[in-house]
Amino acid sequence: MKKLILATLMAGLVPMIALAQGTVNFQSASANAIVVTAVGPNVPVGAGYIAALYGGSLGSLEAALNPLGATAPVTAGTGLIIAGGTRVNNGVTPGAQGTFQVRAWTASSGGDWIAAIQSGVGFAGKTPLSNNPTGVPTASPPGTPAFLSGWTTPLLVTPVPEPSTIALAGLGLASLLIIRRRK
Repeated sequence: MKKLILATLMAGLVPMIALAQGTVNFQSASANAIVVTAVGPNVPVGAGYIAALYGGSLGSLEAALNPLGATAPVTAGTGLIIAGGTRVNNGVTPGAQGTFQVRAWTASSGGDWIAAIQSGVGFAGKTPLSNNPTGVPTASPPGTPAFLSGWTTPLLVTPVPEPSTIALAGLGLASLLIIRRRK
C-alpha cells in the first residue's frame, strides 16, 4: 500500500518539477545593456566577441550559476546582443524571479567562459549578478519570455591576465621536484 501511495505521489510531482522552467529573452533590453571595452568610456566592442547567459534560482551565488544555452554573438560597433533567443532557466518556476549574469569574451579565446579565462589571451568580462523575472511558457495562451531587465549597466571587457612570472616559476619548480623524486 505504501508503495502505491508513493508511486502515485511521484507520478504527480515529477511532471510539475519537470515543467518548472522560467524563460528569458537573451538580448540587450536597453541602451545601457551593451558590451564595452576598456579602451574608453562606453566604447562598444568590435568584431569577434561572444556572450553567454548564466542563470540559477533566486539568490544563487555566482559559482552556482549554469550556462543557459549556447553563446550568442555580440554585434560589432554597437555592443548589443540581439540574436540570443529564448533561454530556459531550469528550476525557476515560470513567472518567478531567477538570478542571472551575462559573460562576454573574445571568441578566439575559447568556446566557453572557462576556456576563455584560462587561455590568458583576449578580453573577458561579466555583469554583476541580477535578479530578473521569467516568462510563463505554460500559460494559455503561452506567455512570452521575459526581457533581461536586471541588466542595466554596460558589461566591461578587460584583458585576460596572463599567468604571473611567479606562478610559472612555481610550476617549473614543482615539475623539477616531481621529476627528481621519481629518480
